[in-house]
Amino acid sequence: MADYVLLSEKMHFFWVILGVVTLTAVSPISVTASSFSSYSYIDTIGPVIEETNLVGMYQSFGPSPGSGSYQESTKTNNGHLVETKTLAYQSGMVPLTTDNIISNKILTFESNGTGGTLMASEGISLSHAVNQSDETGVSCILGADESITDTRDETIHAGSALMGVTSISYSSHGAVRFEGTGDPALEYSVHVEPDTASGKEFAEGTVTTGYTYQTYDGVTRTRGSGYTLTSGLISFVDQILTGGGGQIQITDQSSAIGTTITDTSHRQESYREETVGHAEQQGWKVYEGELRATGGELNQTRDLRFDGGIETDWIFSFASNESQSGTITAKEVVVAGGTANSEEAGSGSCIFADPTAEGDLRGYEEAIGSMDMIGVSRISAQTSSYVPCETRSAELSYTSSFVYPEHFESALNRTVGDINADGIYEDLNNNKRLDLHDIVLLFTGYEAFRSSANSTLYDYNRNNRFDLADLVELFESL
Repeated sequence: MADYVLLSEKMHFFWVILGVVTLTAVSPISVTASSFSSYSYIDTIGPVIEETNLVGMYQSFGPSPGSGSYQESTKTNNGHLVETKTLAYQSGMVPLTTDNIISNKILTFESNGTGGTLMASEGISLSHAVNQSDETGVSCILGADESITDTRDETIHAGSALMGVTSISYSSHGAVRFEGTGDPALEYSVHVEPDTASGKEFAEGTVTTGYTYQTYDGVTRTRGSGYTLTSGLISFVDQILTGGGGQIQITDQSSAIGTTITDTSHRQESYREETVGHAEQQGWKVYEGELRATGGELNQTRDLRFDGGIETDWIFSFASNESQSGTITAKEVVVAGGTANSEEAGSGSCIFADPTAEGDLRGYEEAIGSMDMIGVSRISAQTSSYVPCETRSAELSYTSSFVYPEHFESALNRTVGDINADGIYEDLNNNKRLDLHDIVLLFTGYEAFRSSANSTLYDYNRNNRFDLADLVELFESL
């Protein structure tokens, strides 16, 4: 058994230091059992470059090799930066509740009208492999030897980035356990809010949080990734990710008034299993969620839980900034599917039914749940999905509901335009002209227009009601 830890920290200052800068670090390398802690404090005006890299590795001919890493950097070209950072490492067979790497970072930045901006990034990773052997004692990572009864490996990475920031308060916490008596685990959380000392109501800039992961247990291979990008005036951003032992949970919350807001997540799980008698099963579970908003105010809460199955809850609301004709586009897709064959030994195997093969054959099956919206200016939405962990068939549940804000029609009538003053409102995005975007708004908000008490204001074919024929009429008038 051997433990390795490598640490590097660098700081460069090019201006006047207003406060105190301290750094303490002890970094043993190639030590069987080691620990250290690092603390730094920065309070300065002017350009700063600060970087930290830590890699810890546990190598063994036993059952559980693994590694963890932490990287971060902070760069400014001007402005006032205050940063506190602690980093701790402990190796050896740590107790169940102890993590190998623990990080905490808090910073505030204010441009103070100097034109200065902040760029920062942070990432934390876990890599772990487990092998269980029979009584012969044979063990290898992802071994193909028949004596291996179970193999599993997983890699998880989580991080965040700040770009073009002029005012912000940022804090993060990270923890990794890759050796010891407990299961491997990773935790990473980020919180962004306005810098109260600046007197501003919003943080200003672009904040990105993201994750990737991959697991394999000899039968099921799972991959996932996602990121949230919020740019503009930010009320708050919160993301918490916990993972390890084949489980991932991501909780996202944010509120912003921005020029660009993007949120996307993807998960794909597939398995292939062969058993005695040449029975074969293949299957897959897929989740995709994506949201893009421009020129408006977005509030969202999202909870994703992946533990072999899929369970999600997503709530968001959006209101357009009328001067920017803002819209939101969102989609979500959940898929569960598979193929299965059960044949007599020696008769061969196929994914789809073969009329020449003996036995009980079942072909392809798939279930899909989805939501899609395009170019919506005002809406509140809630979706949930569930795919059982133990299922080996196409089984899922998916629900979605959409609620237009209170007084939707009166708010809508204030933001649409009557181009030719005939009492019929065709300029739905109020940009003083009829264009394709007006058609999209009419289509995506059809039910709200139809149920509105003022629906006759959109009666383009003059039949005293609003119906699909009005959508066709408006399109043909382009």
